[in-house]
Amino acid sequence: MPDTELHVTMRYKNTAGPDYQYDTVFHRENNQTVTIQHLYVDPKTGKSSTSIILSGRQLQQFKGSTPHLSLTKPVGGQWKELENFIQRAERGRYEALTSSDWKVDPNTGIWKLTLGWIVKVHPKTHLDEAK
Repeated sequence: MPDTELHVTMRYKNTAGPDYQYDTVFHRENNQTVTIQHLYVDPKTGKSSTSIILSGRQLQQFKGSTPHLSLTKPVGGQWKELENFIQRAERGRYEALTSSDWKVDPNTGIWKLTLGWIVKVHPKTHLDEAK
């Protein structure tokens, strides 16, 4: 992913137009600390993303989407498709591999690695063109 496309998705809005309540709450928070919990990889599709743990207060403000850090997408794919990927990955039933810290869901083929990294996030809003 080029540096210009690197982002953390805290919320994705499916309808056109501004969301003043979200913008007000999000930008009031300033820098936030979040925990990157798991790395998910789908070797079949080339998709990868991480799950993010938010504090209780952050969760209340950003409900309705799955906070994640998008890492890779298939050629020709859209970054917004990773919302469904991360939701499916988090519902997975993972089995441990014998010689690795990785786990795999035998039903989906998605791989999972526990990270537990703590990072600071600097708020910024990006608006896509209406389609």
